[in-house]
Amino acid sequence: MTASGTFSSIEGRVNNYCLCIDTTHTHIVVGLFSKQNQYQIVRKAPREAFQNLFPAIQEVLSAANVKRPSEIVTLTGPGSFTGIRICVSAARDLAQLWNVPVRGIGTLTCYSLPIRNMEPGPFAVCIDGKQNRFYTKIIPESGLSATQMDLIPVQDLTAEEVAASGLPVYCDDPDTFRARNGGDSRQLKEPEAAWIFAAHSEMPASGSYQELFPYYLRKDPAEARYPGGFNIK
Repeated sequence: MTASGTFSSIEGRVNNYCLCIDTTHTHIVVGLFSKQNQYQIVRKAPREAFQNLFPAIQEVLSAANVKRPSEIVTLTGPGSFTGIRICVSAARDLAQLWNVPVRGIGTLTCYSLPIRNMEPGPFAVCIDGKQNRFYTKIIPESGLSATQMDLIPVQDLTAEEVAASGLPVYCDDPDTFRARNGGDSRQLKEPEAAWIFAAHSEMPASGSYQELFPYYLRKDPAEARYPGGFNIK
């Protein structure tokens, strides 16, 4: 767990705090941000998101002495099917419960944010999508805004196809990428809630929970295996 910032007492009032969450990949990421303060939790627990996300949310709210935030931001995928469902469903449910606006941001948009000003030109960001493929976003130039990057489609590529772009590649698992004939890649940093908040701050106003949808890219494994349904008699 990492934490930063000190909260002044606001007696449980909503005080322009933004709740940021992500369980789409390998970590549980929860952050609460205002202009003055921030608190974040990052835990590597890919199979424990269901039981640990809400306690983590309660932890940051309690640290700030806030009953509810003024808005919510969640990553929407692609990534783990289960992880995407958990954080998008949580964001939708809490937005309805608290009657606050909510925004979804693509996972690879967020992961690209700390790289965009380091690279002088185009680069590729990818995460292991299993099935010998990588979810990949190719950023065509440096310095793009989060809104511009979020409009760039995610591709479902092999390591060889990613490497064939000839671009610097940032990957969550360089060893697996290399083993699948992708060559060398640079290690993606551990995700941070601050990235989510930074991306959100560059975008237009948040919307309704009714506008929030998960981004799976691939079909659900069960649906892919049984496209006609299970037809159990």
